Amino acid sequence: MEYVKSIIKIIVIAILGIILLGALLGEVFIYEFSTTILSKKYILEKFEENNYYNNLYSNIINEMEGYIGPSGLDESIFDDIITREKIENDVNIVVSNIYESKDADIDTKIIDEKLEKNINKYLKKENLKIEDRTSLDEFKKQIIDVYKTEVSYNTYTKYIQNVNINKIARLFKTAKKVCLIGIILPIILILLLNTKKVEKVIPEIMTFILACGTILMVISKYITMKINIEAITFLNTAFSIVIRDIALTVLNDILTIGIVFIVTSILLITINNSIFIIKNGYKR
Repeated sequence: MEYVKSIIKIIVIAILGIILLGALLGEVFIYEFSTTILSKKYILEKFEENNYYNNLYSNIINEMEGYIGPSGLDESIFDDIITREKIENDVNIVVSNIYESKDADIDTKIIDEKLEKNINKYLKKENLKIEDRTSLDEFKKQIIDVYKTEVSYNTYTKYIQNVNINKIARLFKTAKKVCLIGIILPIILILLLNTKKVEKVIPEIMTFILACGTILMVISKYITMKINIEAITFLNTAFSIVIRDIALTVLNDILTIGIVFIVTSILLITINNSIFIIKNGYKR
């Protein structure tokens, strides 16, 4: 009878441990996604850290200059039509639209007016006249479209806006609470199952935390080995730099948490065993 009870106890503790392990993993990943990808503040901070606005400015000008040849105009027509401040403001609008599920277009009226002014100034300087207004208007539209595409990534933002990020964030908050219960409850039940042998509690709990840390380390190392993060390219150079930084930060965070779990669990198991040995008068 005692043998059967012992087997049942081992099975129950194993099940509780698996629940604890799953909850710990869930808590880590929910925390990482909630504080990075799902955080508007974090994304904007990463833009600033990675010089995103200046890089985006360079991308936009380079793209615009590609239309100069066919137009017969000069690159001077792009002087001061866009500024870093304008780009930063519009990017903030786009990011807010995504995170708040809004549909507000960025204002390009000022760019259009400055471009028109620069074109007229150039034509006057070179003693040229507009023979085909339709072609000029089409050229201006192309330049404005370049700005809109580079700043707002129209196709992608419209798709992302269909995904309610606020709803996902709320689901993550609920999932976080569930994971927290999944961590606390198994620990309490393991404690109750070992009321007569308290010295077994820490090793049993720490074993699953050790397993969690190992899994986190393996995931981080595996992804790093299989995917060349530094080679990731998405949308444009400026955005790719930010994506790489975020990916590396998340993977490093997961690795760090894994190491902390492993070191903490080994340390506590060692201390617990040492105390047990001292109390029972044993020496290794």
